[in-house]
Amino acid sequence: MTCAGSSGGAAVALASGQVWLATGSDLGGSLRTPASFCSIVGFRPSPGRVASGPGVLPLNTFSQNGPMGRCVADVALMLDATAKHHPLDPLSYPAPSVPYARSASNPVAPKTVAWAGDFGGACTYDAEVEAICRAAAERFREIGATVMEKAPDPEGARESFQIFRGHHMAAGNGKLLQAHRELLKPEVIWNIEYGLSLTSEDLRRGLILQAGVQQRFARFMADVDIMCIPAAPVPPFPVEMRYVEEINGRKMPSYIDWVLGASIVTMAGLPAVSMPCGFTRSGLPVGLMLVGKPRGEAGLISAVLLSRGSLGRHDGGVRQDRHRGRHHGLRWRIRGHQPDPSARRFRQSVTLRRAHRARHAERVLHLDRGRHQAARAGLDLRLAVAELQGAGEDRLVCCDKVVLDGEAVILVPTRPKSV
Repeated sequence: MTCAGSSGGAAVALASGQVWLATGSDLGGSLRTPASFCSIVGFRPSPGRVASGPGVLPLNTFSQNGPMGRCVADVALMLDATAKHHPLDPLSYPAPSVPYARSASNPVAPKTVAWAGDFGGACTYDAEVEAICRAAAERFREIGATVMEKAPDPEGARESFQIFRGHHMAAGNGKLLQAHRELLKPEVIWNIEYGLSLTSEDLRRGLILQAGVQQRFARFMADVDIMCIPAAPVPPFPVEMRYVEEINGRKMPSYIDWVLGASIVTMAGLPAVSMPCGFTRSGLPVGLMLVGKPRGEAGLISAVLLSRGSLGRHDGGVRQDRHRGRHHGLRWRIRGHQPDPSARRFRQSVTLRRAHRARHAERVLHLDRGRHQAARAGLDLRLAVAELQGAGEDRLVCCDKVVLDGEAVILVPTRPKSV
């Protein structure tokens, strides 16, 4: 199956455990679609949030750099490291006064969530994917949010996106087409030539259309904290397919139209994140796209983190070393027999404390009883693997003994192994 693109390699490296963090750029979903297909987190920030350049289009607001990670806590750390002003990027601006990692450790629940779905028929989604994402959006009710079915008007988004994607491709790759046309795939050749064929009237119309999209979406988000749509319209498909040509019997006009939902959000200039939200009946991953207010990265991080418990996943958790008072962005993955649904929240958010008793110290996981169900006695977790990162230590610790003791789950490691 394909991992999608263009940051598909980064998504695979994260999903397979080869790297802790990755970055990519996103014009029409290159951070968000691979994240959906690989069941990780991909974050497209607001224009200028992560500086880039120097480039041929320094005032371009459409292609943006952003982080990818296996959990939103890691993504928040990476965003803190890259969110700052740089003189070579005129759209960039200073880092926020409150670090994004603090939003992950002290999340604030969204009050209003909108399920925008297919934007009133503008987009086409696989029926199973749409059902999984809709159900995931509804789960925000469990953290106290009001969920409504409501969407802004995307009129003009597709046309303006095609214009500015063509303009972007021609400016960045026009010389490449002239020098190495025989090495380029037909879709790229078409997109560059389309960009080269644009007139000043085309660009004028594109600017007017995009301005209308941005203004309508900004007004819509004034009354909504989070907007939800599927991160990808279909589940992962065979790698032999160049792109999705048809969805639910609807032919795609071009090779980029199958990800129209992501393109619409791009033209709105809003931050967005793709988070895992489930699997199809055949076991393929599905991602939910959360769209935030203008420059609303902190709200998105909070929403992803808090929603993970209701979705029965652990990837959003933030861990802290309470003795040192430091945030490490650690991740614990439980392998072996999985908890039943009534105990799944146990896996989502834990804090780490080290008991330095011997060379192979016990790792003690303390459950937050205030927000999560305590693990039930008898939970079968005979095999557990903990990935540790922090303070110069990267080790894979295999545990074969699990002790359930009230509020604590103690994983007793056998012997450390190098990662």
